[in-house]
Parts: sequence; C-alpha cells; structure tokens
Amino acid sequence: MSEGVDYSGCPAESPRVPQLFPDSWSFSKEPSNLETAVYGNEVLFHPVYAFGTAGVRGARQLTASSIVYWDTRVCQNLFGTSIMFGVGTKHAAVRGAITDFTAA
Repeated sequence: MSEGVDYSGCPAESPRVPQLFPDSWSFSKEPSNLETAVYGNEVLFHPVYAFGTAGVRGARQLTASSIVYWDTRVCQNLFGTSIMFGVGTKHAAVRGAITDFTAA
C-alpha cells in the first residue's frame, strides 16, 4: 500500500485472486483535478472532502480482448444517495465538478 494514503478502517492487504496475474497500471492526473490523489498505481478519490464527481484516466487503453480487474476499496462510511464506479472511453470527462453529479 502507498505511503500518504490513509487506509484506517481497511484490511492490511487486499484479497488476492490466484487465477489473475498482477499488472502495474499507471494513471494520468490532470493538474487541475483536485478531487484525486495519484500514488503510483493507486488512486485516492476525494482526498479531503467528497463533493461532486471525480475520475482519473488510465495511461493504457483497453482493447476488445482485455480482461482486467481493479481492487476497489471503500474504507470509510459513505454519505449521500449515489455512488458510482465505472470505466469510460477516452472522451470521458474526468475532471472533478464541484456542483455536478454525473456519469463521466
């Protein structure tokens, strides 16, 4: 796990899926996107306060034959009415929007 990320409330290690091979994903972060913190191959969404929509773009393109798995952890109590996790196209808007709650 990355230094600088508060994982209090999370298990020490993520569950391992023995049939899968680990890969090293990297993520591109727009400098103006304050709603994400990128630590190598880990991303922390809403590092200070969760409000609006946040996203990050992977540095590698998925193909029709891609089979991928991401470990998604929600380590703190959630508040609100809508939580979304998803994968978008290269045209998806990933910059945080303070007043928008939209699918990218």
